[in-house]
Amino acid sequence: DGSKLSKRLKNYPDPEYIFKTQGADALRWYLMASPTMRGGSLCINEEDMKAVTRLLLYPLWNAYSFFCLYANADGVKAEHDTSSRHVLDRYILAKTRKLVESVTNSLDAYDLTEACSQVTEFIDALNNWYIRRSRDRFWAPRVNADGTAGNREASAKKQEAYNTLFSVLATLFKTLAPLLPLIAEEMYTGLTGEESVHLADWPDPEGLGEDEELVAQMDLAREICSAALRVREQAKVPVRIPLSRLTAAGAGVEKLKGASSVAQLIAEEVNVKNLEFEAEMPAGFAPVLRPNGKLLGPRLKDRMQAVIAAAKVGDWEVLSDGTTRVSGEILEADEYTVAIEQPETSEKSDKAPSSAVLRDAMTVIVLDTEVTPELHREGLARHVVRIVQQGRRNSGLNVSDRIKLFLDMSSDVEEAAREHEHFVAEQVLATEIIYSTSGCERVEKSEDGKLRYCIKRVA
Repeated sequence: DGSKLSKRLKNYPDPEYIFKTQGADALRWYLMASPTMRGGSLCINEEDMKAVTRLLLYPLWNAYSFFCLYANADGVKAEHDTSSRHVLDRYILAKTRKLVESVTNSLDAYDLTEACSQVTEFIDALNNWYIRRSRDRFWAPRVNADGTAGNREASAKKQEAYNTLFSVLATLFKTLAPLLPLIAEEMYTGLTGEESVHLADWPDPEGLGEDEELVAQMDLAREICSAALRVREQAKVPVRIPLSRLTAAGAGVEKLKGASSVAQLIAEEVNVKNLEFEAEMPAGFAPVLRPNGKLLGPRLKDRMQAVIAAAKVGDWEVLSDGTTRVSGEILEADEYTVAIEQPETSEKSDKAPSSAVLRDAMTVIVLDTEVTPELHREGLARHVVRIVQQGRRNSGLNVSDRIKLFLDMSSDVEEAAREHEHFVAEQVLATEIIYSTSGCERVEKSEDGKLRYCIKRVA
């Protein structure tokens, strides 16, 4: 409640209780990432400690658990190897290098709060982008008994993915050793079999590869995807339903032109047919000058109001040296910001906004949220795939097992499945699709009851 902590009043969580319920590392991180490390004040809050466990420790453990689960199931022995040329591998390796460099600099400067901030941002990129976008690579079948060349190539690519994730995790755990000493020890020894992370050398970033351009491209791609998915959510259009077009506009998106592999990741993540990058702002969007009153007030005094009025009506010009001329005054680069103003949506309109401005305030995305009958049917086919894939997992099938698929569903879903039969069969590894469940011993149902199906493994 903001009052001073007191042993007499016992107005703070018992540390022993926190150790038992959240872990000592959670409390350690909570304090190191807090304003107290920079001389500020902190209201001790148990819910914030729980948030460390939920938002940091669980995702970190999930990344480690993901690797162990699939590597053990596949019988893979991964090794430290950073030579992969896959775009996602190159990105996460370069991102790991930046993490090691930034955390090293922060610790050398005794800035633990900044070190914690860098780690949090990295784990988000690792879990919510690299691992999620790479799942298909870990699911790919390894070499079959016949040793076909295609399978050997897939196996080599799969080994690349394992080696990259192993290298990233081992480096991450060593970087985390001073910050999360207990959980870093558990994960590092489990991953590498070595005696202790605290006896390992501090990671050397030199061997991790460097690609500033790719990191900038991929980080922008992640932001575009996050914004587009928020627009989808606002428009109540599920991600399984493909949409026709996504446009990203602004000076910053120029770096994505020609980056076809990054653009493909955006299109897949947002599930759009067409992706466009434009330097010019879409109609209705306009740059807005925002003078910094705290800096300009003491300097301009009674001229300040005229500058604000001119900025509001758009009477300003950014000059080649980074300064801005407004109402006869020259504003230095640190005395103003330029942002993009988004068109206002009428309160009476029931149409969800289909655009968003990114955090840099200079990039706009516009998503065509109209769902045509064709797109709706394709979405239904993807819905069928999702249900059957879950059925495969529940049945304990190997990821490479072929199946015969029996379907019984409502007329609209059947129409969609027949129209996209090749896609459905390819995704669920079905050698044949039969639109009836008669003769099946065990029939499963989807959550909405619109789909009944059974799966038979093909010998």
